[in-house]
Amino acid sequence: MIPSAASVFHAMGQAPLIQSSMVPASLQGIRVLDLSRLLPGPYCTSLLLNMGAEVIKVETPLAGDYLRLAAGRLGFEGMFGALNSRKKSIAVNYRSALGRSVFLTLAERADVVVETFRPGATKRWGIDYDSIQAVNPRVVYCSLSAYGQTGPHRGHVGHDLNLMALSGLLSVSGADAGAGTGLRPLGVPMADLAAGMLAALAIVSALLQRERTGQGAFLDVSLLDAALLWAAPLASDPGGDDMGTLTGGMPCYNVYRASDGRHLSVAALEPHLWAALCKAAGQEGLAERQFDARAVEDVARLFGQKTRDEWLALLQPLNVCVEPVNTVDEARRDPQVAARGALLDLDQPSRPPTLGEHTREILCQAGYADAQIDELAARGIVGPTPRSQRTTP
Repeated sequence: MIPSAASVFHAMGQAPLIQSSMVPASLQGIRVLDLSRLLPGPYCTSLLLNMGAEVIKVETPLAGDYLRLAAGRLGFEGMFGALNSRKKSIAVNYRSALGRSVFLTLAERADVVVETFRPGATKRWGIDYDSIQAVNPRVVYCSLSAYGQTGPHRGHVGHDLNLMALSGLLSVSGADAGAGTGLRPLGVPMADLAAGMLAALAIVSALLQRERTGQGAFLDVSLLDAALLWAAPLASDPGGDDMGTLTGGMPCYNVYRASDGRHLSVAALEPHLWAALCKAAGQEGLAERQFDARAVEDVARLFGQKTRDEWLALLQPLNVCVEPVNTVDEARRDPQVAARGALLDLDQPSRPPTLGEHTREILCQAGYADAQIDELAARGIVGPTPRSQRTTP
């Protein structure tokens, strides 16, 4: 059974995605103002946070990040926690004149600003790169959008599926059983995640360049950029619509169902590995049919004769590129994952911030007095600001 997106992100949300011992905390002392919502931008800033940066989610007071409200309805339970644990949240209406002034005050002390609005939106609100750069020349400002800040599609709205399609990646995904098309959306939003990672890489690069020059930078990153970078290795066959070997067209590189309904991945591309697998399975005649698409059904019947664990016990000691298709929970408990320390101890609780949880704390650090913050809250410019956050009696 293919796990739902909800189960994937629920498991992700139980602990930070990157163990701090695996990635140097080289961004300690770096402050990020994160205006982004949903997946690509928050994924980018979660990567920066795991490299030591302080990440402040800048959200509007009434709704904040849409993912707070839409997660359950869209089947993405756990995604908000996975992307935003250990971040801080300030609620400020940056689209108003007074709220914009508050945001610019925060931006004076920021190293990075990340936004994911449609091109032109931040300029209308007065929080675009030019406005921030005027008060903070060293700022690294990353605009992450679907199609980028230039080109005929710059104003189009688009989500992961659209960019996977436009980039060509969807056409070679190997998916089947679509709505009459033979294609269907992948279970992992790859363009979203690739764009978040590309943006994080660009930000780190710009911060390194700033250390050398003293100058900040404007970064224009798009989901389409990221998807095209992933598609680049496939460009050697520009006319092909079917990658064959990589999409299950060959017996040696495929996913097979065992007799207990569980699945195994087989990636024995090297002839000697495929030959060893066939010999161990008692079907040496299949060795000569390694790249014969007509043999896929024969191999499928072969793997249907034993349980998944029986096949693993037989084939894994031979080191012939066979692995189980784990659920996300099984992956977390895999001994290799444990040995790498890739996930933190689940006994160490980590939660995302509530909307505006750190508003008063952050504004106090920026020089606002409690009375000023109360006035801003009363006018609906910031909030909520719990009384427990007061710095003076």
